[in-house]
Amino acid sequence: MLQGIDISKWQNTSAVDLARDFVIIKATEGVGYVDPTCDTKYQYAKQKGKLLGVYDFARPDLGGAIAEADFFVDNTTGYWQAKECMLVLDWEAGNLADVNWALTWLRRVRDRTGVKPLIYMSASTLGRANWQPVVNEDFGLWIAGYPNRYNVSNPPVPAEGEMPYDTSPWGFAALWQYTSSAGTLDRDVAYMSREAWGKYAGYVAPVTPPPAVITTQDETTVTAIPFTTIRHEEADKPKDWEQEAQSGKDGSRTIVTRVTYSNGDEVGREVLSDTTVQPVEQVIYFGTQEPAPSEPDVPTTPHDDDPEPTTPDPEVPSENGDGGAESNKSPLELIKEFILKQVTIIIANRNKIIAWLKSVYNKNKGNK
Repeated sequence: MLQGIDISKWQNTSAVDLARDFVIIKATEGVGYVDPTCDTKYQYAKQKGKLLGVYDFARPDLGGAIAEADFFVDNTTGYWQAKECMLVLDWEAGNLADVNWALTWLRRVRDRTGVKPLIYMSASTLGRANWQPVVNEDFGLWIAGYPNRYNVSNPPVPAEGEMPYDTSPWGFAALWQYTSSAGTLDRDVAYMSREAWGKYAGYVAPVTPPPAVITTQDETTVTAIPFTTIRHEEADKPKDWEQEAQSGKDGSRTIVTRVTYSNGDEVGREVLSDTTVQPVEQVIYFGTQEPAPSEPDVPTTPHDDDPEPTTPDPEVPSENGDGGAESNKSPLELIKEFILKQVTIIIANRNKIIAWLKSVYNKNKGNK
């Protein structure tokens, strides 16, 4: 519950200091009067950090509702454009049963400013007409009524939620002016929070986001470091020789990172550890010696006592004439055939015979 006052030119600016929470100031009346003290009081109350409101003292007896609404809007532009003050129609003069006039004014101000105004009236005025059309369009009520115990020079403050008057057809009154005799000063209570007052003033406070949900998660990344191979030459080893002296082994780099999230979105990273395991080199020895050229087969050098090479005897036909077809050959044909076989044998063994002849020659040459 908030506590405040409503004032006009009949109160000094210093009266603002008597308000605990809010001040509602008269701005206009009819279509030709602007309260000359309004802005001074308004700026002073704003400086003091009070919640603000301005009202138009309605004169349905002097002109139309739209003209009066426009006059009020035009003379309070700086206030309602800032979305910092409550707007009010003060309904207490003229034809108080003219609900249509009041509704027209309320609609016009709402449509021009974007702020939904309230209507102020006494509890007795509330009972003189059917205000349901105003309620249907959700315009709030500021009711006035002074029970005897509050109609004193130093009145107490009403209890939270106290309302001794019937507010029908409204379900409740947003504000209650509960006394007007406290040193010629009207005192009020508002059954709302400061945030709700801001909504009546058309100000929608930015939504305060809920506290961020901070979570962390550790991530581990392992990167392999391949081993290298070192090869050493061994000149005294054959070319096809190879031996591994040391097996190779991959190393690794392990990074542990703590990731911080705010409401599920990543907002930071911190490296907790960075460890490297060095790889083990592979060592291989290999031969580079070329193989010796192969030598041709050479018959063993004969010794003096080695038997001379002999040639097989020619085949002689069988005396008993059992040589088959050969027994029918003439001696000349047999001799030719023998010679041909010997030549064939010599040709087949020519390399050995040549080598043997060379060795004999070299041996004889050395003995001279």
